[in-house]
Amino acid sequence: MRNFTEDEKVTILKDLIAIKSVNDNETEVAEYLTKLLEKYDIHSKIIEVSPNRSNLVAETGSGNPVIAVSGHMDVERVI
Repeated sequence: MRNFTEDEKVTILKDLIAIKSVNDNETEVAEYLTKLLEKYDIHSKIIEVSPNRSNLVAETGSGNPVIAVSGHMDVERVI
């Protein structure tokens, strides 16, 4: 997998921040990230917790060690 350019990183962050994801609206973020990961042949799946609320699980590589990352997909833009 190649590294993202600085411009690509900024674009991804802008896209994510633009998604209204607070108060149980993470599914759109999970869908955005799934499409992004697909471009790099990284398998992921969305696990629905409740309507508009989802977790994203992505896997790449195989073997040991296994690394897990847990983060929040809900962000609030304050102007």
